[in-house]
Amino acid sequence: MMERNAMADIYRELIEMRNSGQAGVLITVIDKKGHGPSIVGKKMLVCFDGLTKGTVGGGDLEYLTVKKAKELIIEKKHHIQNYNFSNIGSEEDSKNTSMICGGHVTLFFEYIPVNPSIYIFGAGHVGRYLICYLKNLDYNIIVIDDRNGSVVSALSKCQGVAHVA
Repeated sequence: MMERNAMADIYRELIEMRNSGQAGVLITVIDKKGHGPSIVGKKMLVCFDGLTKGTVGGGDLEYLTVKKAKELIIEKKHHIQNYNFSNIGSEEDSKNTSMICGGHVTLFFEYIPVNPSIYIFGAGHVGRYLICYLKNLDYNIIVIDDRNGSVVSALSKCQGVAHVA
């Protein structure tokens, strides 16, 4: 089982990644048969900029998973992949590695998207209600309004909302 601090670090990094406007892929070991470097539950985060946090086992497995994660970030897709740790043939849906531990592992690649942006033109009474409802739905909210004063004070109650005059 993965250490709590390592898991917390990955989730903290995931939140920072999303807050900075980057997409990424969270990779989780979901099955293991035989010998190999992975443990079910281990996680690794791969960010759009190439930063990685955590591990799914190291070596060739990690190289192949980072490569696959970068493809999935571009494709904006989830994926499940089996990896084979032996030189003896493999199942049809397995990817061979140069590792010779003798087992195989299944990984789940979870695409983590960037929060989409919503532009609200006007921060009057309708705009304020929209802002307060949408702020809880994982959107980057950008309000465009040339009025200051009461509009800015109303928006200050909604954290994470950008105001453009």
